[in-house]
Amino acid sequence: MRHRLATSITVLTLGAIIVLPLFGTLPAEGSACRQSTYIPGLSPITLSSSDGRHTLQVKKRTQNRQPVADIWYDGSYRGRHVIPVRIWNGKGSTVTAVLHQYWGTEIWMGQVRQVLKRTAKLQVCGTYWRGNLP
Repeated sequence: MRHRLATSITVLTLGAIIVLPLFGTLPAEGSACRQSTYIPGLSPITLSSSDGRHTLQVKKRTQNRQPVADIWYDGSYRGRHVIPVRIWNGKGSTVTAVLHQYWGTEIWMGQVRQVLKRTAKLQVCGTYWRGNLP
């Protein structure tokens, strides 16, 4: 029994070591991640690079009932992308727009019910991008 458990743990560990780097799901190496509570729709989140040469702005909109992110890099519009999207990946840092799903309580027609809600959030890993997240 112990041998099977040890073998299973070894296989899972080796699988994670091999598979995770291939798909790029790990955050920037050796870095802590910060996450906003939401991505605003009226005014964009503005991040500045640590060397002060670049800016990154992200604003959320809804298009065809899907959340999308408008992205500006150094003041130049870079497009509208469906969330989830990896916005920046480089210099030991990643910036990703993600969807957070949770169950919320809502009162409708006098009845209390549980509904699935989605919120778009901005996740910043690494130390290259600085700025306050809402």
